[in-house]
Amino acid sequence: MSRTGWALVAVLAAAAATLPWLIGSTVCDTNSAGVTVCKDGPALGVPGAVLATFWLSVIAIVAAIQALKKN
Repeated sequence: MSRTGWALVAVLAAAAATLPWLIGSTVCDTNSAGVTVCKDGPALGVPGAVLATFWLSVIAIVAAIQALKKN
């Protein structure tokens, strides 16, 4: 792949690494007193969002290194 292609992959993966945290969901639960409590969080859950962010960051770093390598 060309340097431009690797650079594009790096930028897209870095941008995608933020998506698991931006796409959220609200979970509501009613406690024993009858009060409904809602919490906002990532749609994948925190462990899923951390894992997705980690791997997308790895892809971004590897692609950036490939883009910076001399042919």
